[in-house]
Amino acid sequence: MLVRLVSLLFFLQLLNSCATTTAIIDQRIPPEFSLEGNEFVSVEEFTGPNAEEVRTLIEQTLLGEKFRVVDRKRLKAVVRERMISKSKKSVEGASVIMSGFVQNYKFKTIPYRQAVTCSNGEYGYKTTLNSLGEIEATVRFTDADSGELIHTARLSGKASDSQNYDSCSNYGIEDKKALVMEAARKSFRQDFLSHVSYGTLSVPLTLFEADRDLLPELDAGHRLMKENQLQRALPVYEKAVKKAREKQLENIILAHALYALGVTRGYLGVDGAIEAIDEAYSLNPEEKYLKQKEYIQISFSWNKKLHNI
Repeated sequence: MLVRLVSLLFFLQLLNSCATTTAIIDQRIPPEFSLEGNEFVSVEEFTGPNAEEVRTLIEQTLLGEKFRVVDRKRLKAVVRERMISKSKKSVEGASVIMSGFVQNYKFKTIPYRQAVTCSNGEYGYKTTLNSLGEIEATVRFTDADSGELIHTARLSGKASDSQNYDSCSNYGIEDKKALVMEAARKSFRQDFLSHVSYGTLSVPLTLFEADRDLLPELDAGHRLMKENQLQRALPVYEKAVKKAREKQLENIILAHALYALGVTRGYLGVDGAIEAIDEAYSLNPEEKYLKQKEYIQISFSWNKKLHNI
């Protein structure tokens, strides 16, 4: 009877160690070229179709994101003052001038017509009208001090809409140009911001639990991860791994602690992330470890850059 009870307790402990919980991690995504930290940004001349509209769109987008935008009419004076200040070693940070070329700014409709028989027996036609809006531009980022070209971005914004026209019912077709082009401008703004400012991606993260009495540090780390407190969770998970080794706990428990430590290091850009996940997998070949490892390998450079560790 005693043997059966011990066996049952061991089984329940093992089952508990396989239980999971989910934390939603807010992952900041660095842009291709960050404008954050620049003393000022100026949007200069654009060429191509609807060039001034695109230039104004970018300028308004920057203002909406609270970047310091210098009017292009004042740019020469501002740069001159900046160079004088720089010679006195009182200027910090860079300043960027933006210019570009609009390759495409268009709205078009594509009709598709088919014959139908109306309810009164007469022949008519049904038309599906697809409306498409598209904006494409290449933007150049130049250092205001040296005139050096430091980045180039190809941006685009697209939108579409469709409506049906039935000649039997004599319903008119609505002009969708303003609606579609406004959606295209919104898409263009979003693409521009993804190139110059930090974004956020919410990532669901599976964490493996263990018996709280055996390894309370692992549970404490999970609670911090659920609150997006990764910096505080890191030393807690390090302690959990150390304790699991000292107590010589089951491999599966040590593996769960190593995995949690590895992903936390990965999200923070701390060295040793992949090594911890690899060790966890060697102790307990759990497929979810490997799936998270793939993401960490892709995002590790982002996180290292973001947290400057």
